[in-house]
Amino acid sequence: MSVPFKDSSNFTVGVELEILLTDPKTQKPLSSSPELIEFLHEKGYMRFKNEFNCSTLEIESPISPNIPTCRSLLDSDLTILKEISQQQNFHIISVGTHPFTPWMEMIHYPGERYEKIVERMQIIAKRIHVYGLHVHVGVPTGEDALTTVNSTLQYMPHLLALSANSPYWNGLDTGLESFRYGVMNSLPYADITPYFSNWKEFSSFFNTLHSRKIIKKMKDIYWHIRPSPDFGTIEFRICDIPSTLDEAMGLAAMIQCLVVWALEDVKKHPEKRLKNETVYALLPENIMMAQRYGLEGKIFVGEDLERISIKEDLERLLSTLAPIAIEYGCINELKIINQIIKMGNGAHRQRRCFKETQSHAEVVRMLEREFMTSEITTFQ
Repeated sequence: MSVPFKDSSNFTVGVELEILLTDPKTQKPLSSSPELIEFLHEKGYMRFKNEFNCSTLEIESPISPNIPTCRSLLDSDLTILKEISQQQNFHIISVGTHPFTPWMEMIHYPGERYEKIVERMQIIAKRIHVYGLHVHVGVPTGEDALTTVNSTLQYMPHLLALSANSPYWNGLDTGLESFRYGVMNSLPYADITPYFSNWKEFSSFFNTLHSRKIIKKMKDIYWHIRPSPDFGTIEFRICDIPSTLDEAMGLAAMIQCLVVWALEDVKKHPEKRLKNETVYALLPENIMMAQRYGLEGKIFVGEDLERISIKEDLERLLSTLAPIAIEYGCINELKIINQIIKMGNGAHRQRRCFKETQSHAEVVRMLEREFMTSEITTFQ
């Protein structure tokens, strides 16, 4: 049976932000999201959701026709949350992993789905106290979704390098720009999306898992770029949550433009719908370079497989995407990517802060300032 794919307007956007509540005195996570969500819902603010642990809020934008509208809606929600945080005396940070709190101290949310995940996966699930940016982009059909996934996989390293914001874990420098990526990959059915030649083949894969009660819905598959049939979208889950809303919307704009580019490119070059064995062979290495070195990571690109830095390849990619961004009204947001390249991703800034202060608590304070002001910290 073919998996139904909801009819979706072309290239609409939805963004999910996973943010962390912290204690102003200790800078540690606060396990108060259940009470806060109940309070917000009583006030009529329904776009705030629970996530895997009791220190996390997920903010979901409505389906938006374009990036500026999506940004305006999220900004409105964040303004409400910031006001409440001052009234109720808690802080908020936006980060891929908390810099120093051991995962063993975190409390997972008491929902049935989360309880079942923990029961099944045990320590693998218990340590998933990581936070991401998820971006949905609408496409017309399941075939279009698979085409887009196949074409955009090669840019997973670029998105990871730009968003990387999790260098610390349990107070240790991991040596990586994104430790979150590795944590997520410990889940079953995670990492790189397999190649499917058509929607029938994907449906067979999905039905095999569903009929054996391995999964209930698509959300039980943790690929970093996945089709979302219930919403009629492709969901990009590769990104760490960056420290500011500006950075998040810059990444969302880049993702929307990538989806538009992918479908237009395949229309011009139908052979690109076929599996590119070279891309699949080199993708784990390219992703590792992004995870380890961020924007300075060197990846294999182009037909001649030249090895260049992600930062350098982004110049070419942004030039390709700029006309699309102008057409879809998100050129201002796309320009934020240049700011990240110039000033460094979140992991870079966290390390610079720690180098100057020798304090993980000061790193958290920097993250709090960036979140509240949406201003990227500069260093001499």
